[in-house]
Amino acid sequence: MNDMSNPPEAGHNKPPVYDAEVLAELDKKARDLADAAGEWVENGDLKSETQAEKAKDFVDQARKLYKEIEETRVKEKEPHLTAGREVDEAFSTLKAI
Repeated sequence: MNDMSNPPEAGHNKPPVYDAEVLAELDKKARDLADAAGEWVENGDLKSETQAEKAKDFVDQARKLYKEIEETRVKEKEPHLTAGREVDEAFSTLKAI
């Protein structure tokens, strides 16, 4: 007999199709960077060469994070694209009959 006094949470048998930990890590990085961007905006115009260099470093970090996110998205999606191609190939043979 099933003990339903402590049922599993909804969706327990259908995990996300991507690595939730990787997504959470990238989400944290993006939010931290966005918070830092807000501080740059609040500071207003750059007033020295040093600030300009730090701003460039910040923009470089943002570009690097964007690239990391995109590369991770492509990596996470590839198995699904491959599976889709396999389904298409299997069914296309039926259409050729």
